[in-house]
Formats: sequence, structure tokens, C-alpha cells
Amino acid sequence: MRRPFGAGRPVSLFTLGTMRALQSPAALAAVLEAALAAGINHIETAPAYGPAEAFLGEALAALERADPAARSALVLTSKLLPGVDWPAAGSSCGPAWRGWGWHGSTTWRCTG
Repeated sequence: MRRPFGAGRPVSLFTLGTMRALQSPAALAAVLEAALAAGINHIETAPAYGPAEAFLGEALAALERADPAARSALVLTSKLLPGVDWPAAGSSCGPAWRGWGWHGSTTWRCTG
């Protein structure tokens, strides 16, 4: 089951949050694989989660190579700390977006 997420594509009722995905890139890739198998298409992370965004980028790159359609169906969300101004927001979320291999068919959001 999916629900609207703003003006973007619908998202799964459950979201994969990466806040505790700090063990290794391989561990995050395994969790991502299980989430996709369960029908989850919304992945949530933040720069404050330490290496989670970098690990997610590696997992997404592998998914892109293995199954581009599954990769492009994901909705990715990154969050900012409250009170961050937009220039700082770009420098905060920018590395994550590049690490995710963002392309035009992917919906992403950076929220505060």
C-alpha cells in the first residue's frame, strides 16, 4: 500500500530509516535489500546520521547496477537540523545527493 508524499510519487506506509545503519556498507545493503523485498520504497536519512548517508550511497550504486528500475522507484529523504539556512542546506545535503547517484527519475527531498 502506498500513500501520497507531497506532490511527489506515493510512498510505502513504512519507511526505511538509516539512523542506526552505522555498522558497515554491507550491513546497510542487506537491510536495503530486505526493505525492498518488503515493498518499502521510501528511504530516510540525514547528515547527522554519521556514515549512514555514505553507506546508503554505496548500497544505491550497487542497486543501480543490479536493478535500475528498482533504484529509480525509490523516494529518498534527507533531513536538516532546525534553523539551517538554505546555503548551508545545500552544502549539507549536496554530498548525500551526489553519493546517492541522484538522477532525474528519482524523487528526493531535503527537509528540516
